[in-house]
Amino acid sequence: MPLTRIATYLFIAVTAVVILLVCVTKETRTEINRATGAMRTQSTRCGIFKSSRREIPNWVSSRAGALGVNTDAEWQLLTHRTDGLLTTSRGCSLAPEAYQLSIWKESPLNPEDSDRFVRAFIQASEAQRKEMIGKLADGETAFP
Repeated sequence: MPLTRIATYLFIAVTAVVILLVCVTKETRTEINRATGAMRTQSTRCGIFKSSRREIPNWVSSRAGALGVNTDAEWQLLTHRTDGLLTTSRGCSLAPEAYQLSIWKESPLNPEDSDRFVRAFIQASEAQRKEMIGKLADGETAFP
């Protein structure tokens, strides 16, 4: 009888530790839109409970939405962080060129040039986007 009681207590203790280790975890994912530079985050606790998705728009994503341009397929993982009871793990990917657009809180261009920039930027390749951001930083306003 005592051996059965010890085994039961040991089983309960191990189960409690496993549940504690699993349920104390928090996973946070941050994604970036390659075409606009907008970001979004979402956290999950205990592997089950998801927080509401928080979007962080910028002027390019706002103008794209106003122009009716859909960029939903352009989201990619930027960072991933898991916080456990005893550990933290982090991972990240290379940020796309559009990430640099976050330095401008508002469009540095007038509305007409801004619309032209957004349309061209969304359809551009990464190399072209890098060049366009360089021109924007230099104060140029001539975009295709």
